[in-house]
Amino acid sequence: MDEIKLSEFCDNNERTWNKEERDKADKIINYLTSVIDTDIFAFAQTTDNLEIYKKTNLWFLQHKGEFIKGLENIGVTYKDYQKSVIYGVILSITRKKSNVDFLIKILKINNIIDDIVEYEKDKYKITTKEFGDIYFETAEEFLNSDDETFEFVNKMGDRIIDGCHEISFHLIEKNSDLKAVTSICTRGLNAKYYHSFVLDGERVIDLTGNLVMPKNIYYLLNNVEELNNINYAEYLEEKDDSIQYDESNTIFPLLRNALYKQYKDSNE
Repeated sequence: MDEIKLSEFCDNNERTWNKEERDKADKIINYLTSVIDTDIFAFAQTTDNLEIYKKTNLWFLQHKGEFIKGLENIGVTYKDYQKSVIYGVILSITRKKSNVDFLIKILKINNIIDDIVEYEKDKYKITTKEFGDIYFETAEEFLNSDDETFEFVNKMGDRIIDGCHEISFHLIEKNSDLKAVTSICTRGLNAKYYHSFVLDGERVIDLTGNLVMPKNIYYLLNNVEELNNINYAEYLEEKDDSIQYDESNTIFPLLRNALYKQYKDSNE
């Protein structure tokens, strides 16, 4: 096992996933420009196909038949798409984005969701035909009961969005009842990425999205593939197995342990 270089392993995976995402974006945008009588590049004000997709995928629902065929051409089902945009709306709500009402309107018009209600302060229910009822809440109540974590998140500021491994480690280090999951999730065009979050029993706490959600729903919407699932004591037991293979000495501890397990599993 002396040849393992975890930073290189991680970088190679992320490069592959990024290329796959861009290839899919190129294929679907090229297809849609050939079947839709609109200058999509002018509409999106960019020639970057991935950016075009991110900016205009809801607009493509005006051409649903062509759009669904374009998704199928790149191996993305319409159900995959629905999960992605529903989760996007959830994050827009929990992150308090200004375009929430518009996004909800589009999803309702296209029957992706039936309704969304705030049944208690900061607690929501989305009703859907495809996935049933989806419950979620902001993490405000959790943060307000934990001054240390509230301050930690405050100091991270906007970095919190990309700080999943860091904040998850903080949470398990100070709370023995919590477990950190490091996983491969998907977003957008089923693009893979490494992501850590915390489990409190059967609920997920994901402070990168200011989100608390039942585990089964979170795993469904994000296509979670667990690589590692540990509390802090378990982290301490296994950390020495991986740390020697972090040739860059820069990988976050939770990700490092998960990468080591992923590498071993893929080479058995």
